[in-house]
Amino acid sequence: MERDLERYYTDFEPPPVAPTFYPTEEDFADPILYVAKIKSSAEKYGLVKIIPPKSFRPPFCIDPEKFEFTPRVQRLNEIDALFRLRIIFINKLVKFWQIHGQHFRIPWAENKYIDLYRLQKLVAENGGLRKVSETRRWSHIAKCLGFKPTAGPSLKYHYTKWIQPFELHLSDCNDDTGPSTSEDTKDECKNVPQTRRQSRMMAGLEKRRIKPIPSLDKSSLQDKSDHRTPIELVICAKCGHGDDEARLLLCETCDNSLHIYCANPPLMEVPKGEWRCHTCVTNAVKSVSTDFGFVDSQQIFNLNTFGDWANTFKQQYFKEIPTNVPREKVEAEFWRNVVDIDSVVQVKYGADLISSKVGSGFPRREDSLNGIDFKEKQYYVNHPWSEFFLWFF
Repeated sequence: MERDLERYYTDFEPPPVAPTFYPTEEDFADPILYVAKIKSSAEKYGLVKIIPPKSFRPPFCIDPEKFEFTPRVQRLNEIDALFRLRIIFINKLVKFWQIHGQHFRIPWAENKYIDLYRLQKLVAENGGLRKVSETRRWSHIAKCLGFKPTAGPSLKYHYTKWIQPFELHLSDCNDDTGPSTSEDTKDECKNVPQTRRQSRMMAGLEKRRIKPIPSLDKSSLQDKSDHRTPIELVICAKCGHGDDEARLLLCETCDNSLHIYCANPPLMEVPKGEWRCHTCVTNAVKSVSTDFGFVDSQQIFNLNTFGDWANTFKQQYFKEIPTNVPREKVEAEFWRNVVDIDSVVQVKYGADLISSKVGSGFPRREDSLNGIDFKEKQYYVNHPWSEFFLWFF
C-alpha cells in the first residue's frame, strides 16, 4: 500500500452519514415531485435514505426457506486495485525464483514484511539501483517504507538478491541470442568443477552420442568436420559454440543450450536445481494469472441459512455475540483486512440477484397474488413507489 494512502485504511474515519428524509403522506403520493423537492439537498451525498409514512407497509413477498441463491466469495485484500498490482508483482517474483530452483519468501526487516512492490517502485523513482547506491539514498528509501534509516543496507541486500535479477530478466527478453562478449566471465568459470547436476544434464546428450548414425560409410567417417555426432551439434544459443560441454546447460523445457557464462546474468557455477532458458522463464512468468476478484460459492443458501452462516462467522471472528459487535468495529476491521497482505479473510455476499429470475421482496405484477392478502398485494403492485414504476431511478 502506498504510504500516503495507507492511513486512510488503517485509520479509517467514516464519512458523514447520508441524510434521511421523512416525507409526509402528501409528499409521498407523488415520487417524481418529491425527488425533485429534495434533489438540491440530496444529490451532493450520492445517496439518501427515504423512510415512508407509517401507512406504507408492503408485505414481504419472498419465502425465506424457498428463496435460494449462490453467494460470491471475496477475499478482502483483493478488493483494492493497488493491492492487486502488488500481489501480481509478488506472484510473478515467486514464479521467477521457483523455476530457478529457489524457494522465495517475502523477507522481513524490523519484525515486519518488506513491501517488495513498493521497494521496486521507490528504487525506480529514485533513478535505479546504481544511482540510489551512489547517492546514498537507501536510508531515504527505508523511511519511505516505514522503516528506520538504519534498515537501508538490509533493503539494498534484499533488492539486489530478489528484485534486481528479476528486473534484469524482464528488461531484455531476447538476450539469450546473438554473439557472446563474455570472454572474461568464461575465463573465470574455467576452473568450476563438474558436478552431479552437470552430469545429469548432459546424460541425455551422451545417449544421443552412442546412437548409430545411418548411412555413414568409411569415406564419410574420414572427414569429421563434415559429419559430426549429435553431441557435437548441440551448441550455445548465444555464442554459437558447442565446446566447453562441462559448462553447457540444457533447458528442462525446450532443450535449448547455453553456457553458464553466456547467461544473463552470467552464472559462476552450474545450477543445482532445474535450469530453464530465458525464453521459457519469460513464458512462465507471463503465465502467472492476473485475474482477481470473486468466485462463486460452492454452497447454495436460502435467506435463513445465510443468516445463520453470517452470525456464526461474526461470532467466531470477533469472539463476541454478533449483536454485541459495534458497527464501527466491523467497518474498521474490514478496512484493516483490505490492506493486510497476509490476510486470508474471505466473505460471502449476494450480488447480481436479478429480480426477474429470483423474485423480489416487493410485490410484482408477475407474482402469484393469491391468498388472503391479495388486495393488499395488488395495491402495492400499482403503488407509485413500486419498483415497477421507479426502475428508471
